[in-house]
Parts: sequence; C-alpha cells; structure tokens
Amino acid sequence: MKTAKILRRTLSLCLVLVMILTVIPISFAADDDLTADLVTVNLKKYKKINPSHAEASSEMTWGTKRYHADNVLDGSKSTTWREGVKGHGIGESITIYFRKEVTISIIRIYPGYQAKQTGFYNNSRPKEMTLTFSDGRSCTVYLDDKVSGPCYKLSEPVTTEYVEFTIDRVYKGKSTDTCISEIEFYS
Repeated sequence: MKTAKILRRTLSLCLVLVMILTVIPISFAADDDLTADLVTVNLKKYKKINPSHAEASSEMTWGTKRYHADNVLDGSKSTTWREGVKGHGIGESITIYFRKEVTISIIRIYPGYQAKQTGFYNNSRPKEMTLTFSDGRSCTVYLDDKVSGPCYKLSEPVTTEYVEFTIDRVYKGKSTDTCISEIEFYS
C-alpha cells in the first residue's frame, strides 16, 4: 500500500514538472554564438594574416581560362574565383586554409568581379554568406551590392585552421556566375 502511495506521488510530481516545463518557455543562449559586424576600421592597426591556399566546391573554366579558388588570395581585384555550377551557385563554397592555427579578428571580402564596375554588375555577387571555422562555430555576413571591400569584425577573435565561405544568397547579374575577387584576414 505504501509503495502505491509513493508511486502516485512521484507520478503526480512528474506530471506537474512536465506541465511547468511546457508552459514556461525556456531558452538557452549558446556560449559560442558568433557574429560578424560590418565595421569601418583602420587596418594598419591590425596584423594581416597570409593564408596558405584555397579550395572550392566548384570552379568555373571558360575556354582556357580557369577561375580557381586561389585567385581570392593573389592580391589582385582583377582575378576572381567563380563557382562552376549551373545557376547562381547557392550552396557553393570556398575554403581558405592557413599553414597553422591563426587567430582572426577582422575579415575583408571583395565580392563580385571588382576590376570594372560593368564586370561587377554583369556577374552575380554574394549577398549573404555563412562563414564556418574549424572549431565548428559559424556566423553570417551580409554584403552590400557595391564595388568595395567591406570589413567584418568578429564578435570575438576566433582561432582556426580554416574558414569556409558558403554562398547563401546572391545579387543576380546578367550572368549567373557568382564571383569573389579577394578575401583578407587580420588579427
């Protein structure tokens, strides 16, 4: 008899606890939330980080010209990486690797084909990209539709072996090829 009474009380307490937990919304903020905010900074106050190489999920080849991933690291805005799939390249990515772990505070992105304004608007450009770091954290950057190289400051410095940039949305050009001219990193 005592066992049945204890069992009923335990079940009643469990039921009350379930009711409380379903009525009261509980949200837990992740400790590793990361954001990248558009900022105006004096880059001379930061140390430039030199990546080792880049790889992409796809690369466009047009005749003898190849728009490979390492073009975003060559220091020239007249060369680009162009994704190489049908359509605007949503979901395509470029990954920048470093020789060893680095700590990144600022990322500068030159979206589209930056050499000429006509080329910029003729090709598609990233509008929104997800940046994923080797520790598994990620954030989203939103790019303006203009010839420039905006800087994004991470909400906290990130130590990483690579950064993957995935195209989520684009500004559509006359051509469906989505381009990125340069990507720079600073600590």
